Amino acid sequence: MAKGKYHDWLKPENLHLIRSLRRDGLTIDQVAKYIGISQDTIYRWIKDFPEFSEAIKTGKRQANAIIENRLFQKAASGNMTAIIFYLKNNWRDKYNDSTLGPEERKMIQAKMRKLEADTRVSEAKAKLADQVSSQNNAELERMLKLLEIEGTEDGD
Repeated sequence: MAKGKYHDWLKPENLHLIRSLRRDGLTIDQVAKYIGISQDTIYRWIKDFPEFSEAIKTGKRQANAIIENRLFQKAASGNMTAIIFYLKNNWRDKYNDSTLGPEERKMIQAKMRKLEADTRVSEAKAKLADQVSSQNNAELERMLKLLEIEGTEDGD
């Protein structure tokens, strides 16, 4: 089979191979190299061919399920590292290293969202300032005020 021809890689046996490569732990970029295509090409195929995209995703889900099962088996057999890892990632509200309560964590998340919105507004202002000439200071001020109002509305 000629490497890199998308119609060949859409055949069921080759989609199975793609799933197997991902299940065995290969990254998308490693799969691209294995089948003889560029990274740009594999990402285009993922976007353009649903069956190819599904093979990539299914293989990764299978790999995750295998690892998750092994982790669970280790935790169930008393491996303390596996137990801690499992609980911290699957029961985060109860098992975490944070001394913050759930309400405090929610408040911090809200503050982070506001900071992100403020950052977007500042970046938009800077971009706009670069685009507007010094002759249009009044127009610039008007646009900056509009951005502040929009940014405030996004953050609320």
